Amino acid sequence: MMSEAKRANAGDVDPLPNDHSAGSTGSNSHRSFAIEVFRLHAEARMTLFAAGEFDLHLAVDELQRAAAETRLLATIGQDAVQAIMAEAFGAVT
Repeated sequence: MMSEAKRANAGDVDPLPNDHSAGSTGSNSHRSFAIEVFRLHAEARMTLFAAGEFDLHLAVDELQRAAAETRLLATIGQDAVQAIMAEAFGAVT
């Protein structure tokens, strides 16, 4: 489980911009990068779940919290966030 210090620093990550417009190439690349980081985070959680380090609910709840805190959830929507998590966990559930 993440220590309180690490959890506090997790908020220091540069969140996605609030701008939902087509935006510049920079914001599109930031969005793509944020999605890829979340995908990797989900795969890491899946690996820990498969190793018995987390139960499924804890692993998914932590991912959901991360998606909300970084504004990925607001940017790509709940369905897209859940699809990324389902893709990561689908092989082991």
